[in-house]
Amino acid sequence: MKQAQTITPRPPAATPVVVQVQPGSSPKAIYDALRNSRREIANQIEDAQNLRQEIASQLRDASTSAADKAGLQQRLATIDQRLVSLDLQKAEADAAVAKQAAVPGSIVPETPQRRPGPPDEVYALTGIFMFVVLLPLSIAWARRIWRRGAPVITALPQEIYDRFTRVEQTLDTIAIEVERVGEGQRFLTRVQSQQADRALGAGSAERVDAGAREKERQARK
Repeated sequence: MKQAQTITPRPPAATPVVVQVQPGSSPKAIYDALRNSRREIANQIEDAQNLRQEIASQLRDASTSAADKAGLQQRLATIDQRLVSLDLQKAEADAAVAKQAAVPGSIVPETPQRRPGPPDEVYALTGIFMFVVLLPLSIAWARRIWRRGAPVITALPQEIYDRFTRVEQTLDTIAIEVERVGEGQRFLTRVQSQQADRALGAGSAERVDAGAREKERQARK
């Protein structure tokens, strides 16, 4: 009895990136095409590495069955072979790019784009002029306006203060006059009361003889 042999399918080779250049193309066009080819190979390598990491995480998962692990291991081996093929292609692409870079005219330095309008020196000089000339003038003008407006601002409080002072003096004068009137009224009231007392006499009534009254009248004459 012959022993059964397990035949492992051959992994597909990585798809080579073919650089198609039209006849008569410039060295720069060929150089750009080779760089694009190398960039595409690098993208394929990155995709293959991401897929390999995903398969490896599935293999480490304890919930994966034995049959699934066998299939994943086979896919992992296929991806490893593909990565080896892509690495070789990338190495060849790097060599081709380096070889083409040595051809005159392949690498053309990019001309800096000139911005429309005046040069940058004009803006720098304008800023210096504004800082040195216009800024001091603006500060001096602002101080002049502030000094001119200061007397106007201080005149109103001074006027009000003087008016209050006059009102206070007037009130003091009125108070003094009222006090004088009160003193006069009290004095008149006291004098009138004294005259009334003299007219009526003081003490108890006494009996006076008619002869004595006559003698007193004669004495007054």
